[in-house]
Amino acid sequence: MNKTTPSPDQDHQTPEEQKDFQNIEKNGKCTEHLNGDCRLEGEWKKNELHGKVTFFYPDGSRIEGIAEEGDFISGAYYDHKGKKIKKLKVDFVKREEMPDFKHDKDPYEKRFLKVKEVEGKGQGLFAKRLIKQGQLCSLYSGTLIPHYKVDRRRWEFNSNTIEADPNFSIDVPSPYHNLEEYSASLGHKANHSFEPNSKYVFLFHPKFGDIMSVVATKDIEPGEEITVNYGYSKHARGPKWYREARKAYRKEQKQIEIAERKRQREVSKPKAKITSKRRKLE
Repeated sequence: MNKTTPSPDQDHQTPEEQKDFQNIEKNGKCTEHLNGDCRLEGEWKKNELHGKVTFFYPDGSRIEGIAEEGDFISGAYYDHKGKKIKKLKVDFVKREEMPDFKHDKDPYEKRFLKVKEVEGKGQGLFAKRLIKQGQLCSLYSGTLIPHYKVDRRRWEFNSNTIEADPNFSIDVPSPYHNLEEYSASLGHKANHSFEPNSKYVFLFHPKFGDIMSVVATKDIEPGEEITVNYGYSKHARGPKWYREARKAYRKEQKQIEIAERKRQREVSKPKAKITSKRRKLE
């Protein structure tokens, strides 16, 4: 299912705050708070990561590494207890080319997520443990495709494209939408809902660089499916499944509205005055 959405911004900051933050040149030791309750701690040199840097996931697990000119060049994963898990394989998202390490699974996703079959929808993304509101759910990497190419393709070829910036979309094309072919990130497995519990936001990640991610908009309980609103433009018809789902949702909402108005009328009706003309026995 195509997931093309508007270009993201920093949800936790106003436009004025973002502008002020961007105008501050970072040098020396700094902490940068990222979307999804992630953060970077380390050395900056003229606004670029340089030297020892640590990327923290929301659960306290981390990637410790070395950065040059703004990007990680090496590092290692550590779990939430501080135990070293494995080396970092840097695999930046590239133009029209999938990542090299297609099954180098992210430890955080492995701890928090599982993919299961969903009736009528194929596979879906589910929480293995509690994911709190504002917390990172999943990473969304793949290959970069220029918007003009995405717009020229039929819907069936855009089933996993999401707008990443004003020029490019991230895509997980066939056959890589299958876990047997690609499992290094799982964000493309989140199904659509008009009443989602998550949303797409931008994220810098040490392994992939600048990508998209899925972040919870409310607490997600263990076993609950993680869903997002694909946010198709109102001017685009969207694929057939989306048009049918939107029609069914609008019909359902209309029925709910009618039922609610009926309930309100019943509540606001003046109660009948009860009288009795019968004689009462004493």
